[in-house]
Amino acid sequence: MNYALEYSDSLLAAKKAIDRSDYKQAEEILRYLLDVQYTQTDYQRLAYMENAAKQEYPDTLYTLGLYYETGNILKRDPVKASSLFKIAAEKGHSKAKLSYGLDLFYGTNHTPKNKALGLAFVKQAAKEGVKNASKTLKQLLAIENQ
Repeated sequence: MNYALEYSDSLLAAKKAIDRSDYKQAEEILRYLLDVQYTQTDYQRLAYMENAAKQEYPDTLYTLGLYYETGNILKRDPVKASSLFKIAAEKGHSKAKLSYGLDLFYGTNHTPKNKALGLAFVKQAAKEGVKNASKTLKQLLAIENQ
């Protein structure tokens, strides 16, 4: 999706509605843009991030994954988040290793369950100093040893 284009298209649609004196439609379009709280800068940032993600930059993949996981900025989509975390983790992103490792361990977000590989990713994240990764690893090992 081209976020910058979507924003400018919405503004153009609002302008056309005003030009034909359809103020109700113009107001609905503009309220929608305000409701989603996007500015043109937000759309431009997302467009740049989208392009960087296509180039598989790990930091960008991880950040977009967070946006999809939390529903902040982008519509919540845990499956999409997990797929982005997977690529970022495989490219060496430490925090993505923790997120993807948990999906693998539990088999969540359409990620095939693989406890051993999940533990391996979480161990790497812990070794690389990711916040809460060591604690998470201990919890997963306790579950594994039950």
